[in-house]
Amino acid sequence: FLWMSDCRLTLQGCTELAKKMPGLNVEIIRENECNDSLVEKLYAYRTVAGPRKDMPSFVTIL
Repeated sequence: FLWMSDCRLTLQGCTELAKKMPGLNVEIIRENECNDSLVEKLYAYRTVAGPRKDMPSFVTIL
């Protein structure tokens, strides 16, 4: 898995990662709604179960 926080990640970059690596679950975590183009935290991982369905409202799966 990959966990990144406090980095300058863009939503576009995270979306590209999800498109180029469809075997990864890519989750973006936004606890503050300050900037729509930047992502606060990124969590990417492989799983055989597919995307999870129990995420809180501030987590988006790409």
